[in-house]
Amino acid sequence: IASLLILRVALGSGGAGQVGIFQNFLYMFASINVVLFVFNLLPIPPLDGSHILFALLPGDTSRLYFMLSQYGMLILLAVVFLGGNLIWRISDVIFGGLSALFGI
Repeated sequence: IASLLILRVALGSGGAGQVGIFQNFLYMFASINVVLFVFNLLPIPPLDGSHILFALLPGDTSRLYFMLSQYGMLILLAVVFLGGNLIWRISDVIFGGLSALFGI
């Protein structure tokens, strides 16, 4: 969100519609931040999303989830190589909403 605010300030309120190298850099920086945000919240054990899910699961299910966490890195690699397109789709939706919110 902070990078989108910086991008909004950099673009200013007006202009002739020209977007310079600096603005392109900030736009790419903001989009990469959103992709990393979505990726980090995946509920796969090495990532932060797994800790959130683990805290929300009931006792027996959380123990099973904890036992499966030893395979987390393999699952993570499978998601990256087989399901990476899903991460991009979710990121596009979030980035589009944030861009509309900040008027970028």
